[in-house]
Amino acid sequence: MLSIENGHTSLIATNAHKRHLIDFGDLLSMGGSGGLLVQSTLAGLGIEVELAQLAAIEIPVCIIATVVAIVFYVIKDRKMIQKYYK
Repeated sequence: MLSIENGHTSLIATNAHKRHLIDFGDLLSMGGSGGLLVQSTLAGLGIEVELAQLAAIEIPVCIIATVVAIVFYVIKDRKMIQKYYK
């Protein structure tokens, strides 16, 4: 997200959103360290899961969390623009 108002550009939401997507991208990739860590932790508890199952479960969580993060950072960005540029 990048907002431009009154000739000023804010990158706050953009940078935070990129970090957010990188975290979910690690869990969504079936060979990623995040998925392997979750799988091995659950195996230690006696719960057997496949990496494809973990990735499928993570998709709706990622979508919901991304929408919430976008809304949050857009609101925060607008408040900061009002505070510092008006």
